[in-house]
Amino acid sequence: MAIAGSYFCNAKNENEFIEEKGKGLPADVYDHTIQVIDTIESSRMVVGMLDTYLSSTSNKLNGSNESFNGNFNFVYSATFLAGVYGMNFRHFPELGYDWMYPWGFWIITLLWCLE
Repeated sequence: MAIAGSYFCNAKNENEFIEEKGKGLPADVYDHTIQVIDTIESSRMVVGMLDTYLSSTSNKLNGSNESFNGNFNFVYSATFLAGVYGMNFRHFPELGYDWMYPWGFWIITLLWCLE
């Protein structure tokens, strides 16, 4: 685009094949070429600003997702334990051992804390 614009700028009135009524045409073409180049540059700046905004928004969303996932893991683990130990089974495998509940409780609590 810039090459075409500079060609028309240099060829303003020097061409003998251009009639009198068309003498201003190269200057108009040059002006339009400059406007197109400016529009392209402006749109590049807008796209750059949009990319920056989307990157910032994405980083904020990732931060909120991290906290949500941490809270979810905490609540999910507690809900799972309440569900397992809240069941009323007659033939629950660990009921046959005297120390199974304290050992199981502390092992699960340890695994939960390591999470």
